Amino acid sequence: MVYKRRLRQSEAERYFIYVEASSRDMFPKQHVRFNLMFKGKPFDVEIDDSWRIWVNYLWDKLPSFKECDIIIFEQNKDGSFNISVEP
Repeated sequence: MVYKRRLRQSEAERYFIYVEASSRDMFPKQHVRFNLMFKGKPFDVEIDDSWRIWVNYLWDKLPSFKECDIIIFEQNKDGSFNISVEP
């Protein structure tokens, strides 16, 4: 499964990714930890009460993580997600 959409200004400024209602069934429940994989390295994250994934410690590792970039989550068989960014 793939979740793909453009980042909003507030997400880029505050270092989170909002999970939209139409795609929530693809992700673990709120407060359940899971791995985001970026360039083969796992990052332990969870979704908060407002359906946000806070990624401030990952932000500087993503090359062009800014407003209007397209963020892509691809779900792996083990429950982790590959994350990538397209300008």
